Amino acid sequence: MLLGDNNGDGKFNAIDLLKLARHLADIDKNLKNEFLYACNVYKDELVNQSDLLKMARVLSGIENF
Repeated sequence: MLLGDNNGDGKFNAIDLLKLARHLADIDKNLKNEFLYACNVYKDELVNQSDLLKMARVLSGIENF
């Protein structure tokens, strides 16, 4: 699975970022298993706002995974 791709469509894009933001805000808790693991961009066993920020920075072209 592609890092950041939490909907399994083979691409990392703004939709993945939005899904993680909704998950972290307790709006939509549908991210589970490998899809939630794909959001763990720091590979520290935690999926949190730091991962969301890193994903946003990657999408903006400021950083790479």
